[in-house]
Amino acid sequence: MGGALSTLAVVVSCNTGQSPLFSIGLVADIQAAQKPDGETEGRRQRYSTATGRFSEAVTDWVGRRVDCVLSLGDTLSVAP
Repeated sequence: MGGALSTLAVVVSCNTGQSPLFSIGLVADIQAAQKPDGETEGRRQRYSTATGRFSEAVTDWVGRRVDCVLSLGDTLSVAP
């Protein structure tokens, strides 16, 4: 996965030496919203790129044949 996605998506594998027994994709804090990019609690929020970055993560997971994906929350940003 490229650097831009490294903070958005991760693949965890359980490996016994030959090939992974299973792999799990993890995603958190997508913060997708139809509003201008800005700052929240001192952090830069890039709402405009969230959906595209998530789509790239899904493409990566499909290519890696990930067994399942878990979303750890904050998929949508509903704060004003």
